[in-house]
Amino acid sequence: MRPFIQNQKGAALPVVLGIIVVGTLVGIGLLGFLFNEISKSQTVTESIQAKYAAEAGAETLLSVIEHKPADLIDIQKKSCSAEKVSSKKMNGYDLVLKCSMTEKNVKLTSTASDEQSHTTTVTLDVTKTSPLELKVSSWE
Repeated sequence: MRPFIQNQKGAALPVVLGIIVVGTLVGIGLLGFLFNEISKSQTVTESIQAKYAAEAGAETLLSVIEHKPADLIDIQKKSCSAEKVSSKKMNGYDLVLKCSMTEKNVKLTSTASDEQSHTTTVTLDVTKTSPLELKVSSWE
């Protein structure tokens, strides 16, 4: 019986080249998947940072109301302004702080924006006007 291939010199070359090609294709696919996951992770991290920066801005407004309410609220005019609050940046995020008032409640809004953005809204019920007493009714 005669062997199918009489001269097998160089037979390993196509096999090795095939393995290299398949390995390279799998490696490229895994790298693409890895970079996609890193990008998603970065987006989630930035979103969480924006959320906490917005919440820190809302906490700043609450602190001002607690210690110096006259800096934000004019109870006679039933108006509220966050312009006197100096915190315009938080952890690299630009903050937009707003305050509005009705007869029954005060609404504080803090928006943090950079790569991602987030808005935190705190609603305070006016329980007493003289002296001013407020109670947090919602935090979103």
